[in-house]
Amino acid sequence: MTSGNSTKPGNGDSSGIVFEPAPHLNEGSIVEYELKTALALQSSMEEGLQKLKKKTSKEHVHKSRVALRRWFSVWSLLQEEGWDSEEFSRKQMMPLKTLLKAMGALRDLDVAIDKAELLQCTSSMIKKLRRRRTKKENVLSELLKGISPLGITQEIEVYLHCRAEVMGKTTKLSPYEVLDEYLKRQEQKVKKLARKAATPEALHKTRLGIKKWRYLLTECMGLTNFDLVNAQTLLGEMHDLDRLELMLRKRKQPDDVFKRLKTARAELFREWMRTRDNLPYGLRPGISTLKA
Repeated sequence: MTSGNSTKPGNGDSSGIVFEPAPHLNEGSIVEYELKTALALQSSMEEGLQKLKKKTSKEHVHKSRVALRRWFSVWSLLQEEGWDSEEFSRKQMMPLKTLLKAMGALRDLDVAIDKAELLQCTSSMIKKLRRRRTKKENVLSELLKGISPLGITQEIEVYLHCRAEVMGKTTKLSPYEVLDEYLKRQEQKVKKLARKAATPEALHKTRLGIKKWRYLLTECMGLTNFDLVNAQTLLGEMHDLDRLELMLRKRKQPDDVFKRLKTARAELFREWMRTRDNLPYGLRPGISTLKA
């Protein structure tokens, strides 16, 4: 598939180009598509949690966290479309959110340890970070003892099928009609944030905006874009360094450590500024042709 602009299916723009959305987005109802998309993430979420329950290694934490983040990226869209319920949120989503938060805390320390070693921080600092990781790992392990990955995913699957039956009676819009509107709004949010982002806080908000934009394209439309992946990675690396610097300020470190940190962050920021100008606003999966 090629990418097109965001004109409506079958309509042309002023240049005489007609854009047709990819067939998988232009057929059937949004409810059927959302159900299929959510269920496709079930197996990876279940597999990740099962591996994590056996061993809370750095690799398992990362992969399971990615699987849950992918699920929640789709679920946030489904929530806006009316799929949620108070009971479902309390029984199924809250435990998963608690797990995801614990995974995030552990993943943050894994990243901090890696970067502290690269920056040649003192051995006492690295030992302190490792002790923190052990504590966070224990918290996650206790949470995992009380869950059944298969039970969670089966309950979610049953709920989604039941909810889809109810929603399918009132919603007939195509996937493209709904998703295109969400993407337009998210693109505008990112454009506004990215244009002025300079402080760590503003750059972090921009990263979160790009992450949601990227997940909408990837998980909901089936389209991956390198510029979005690269932008999210660069902003994530900067955020990791900003958090590590706060930790290091609380514990005396050699001046050279901070110099290396500042140099690494400055290089990331310069690359981000170059990438910012290439963000793919209007990118959609489909085919663009010249009007006959």
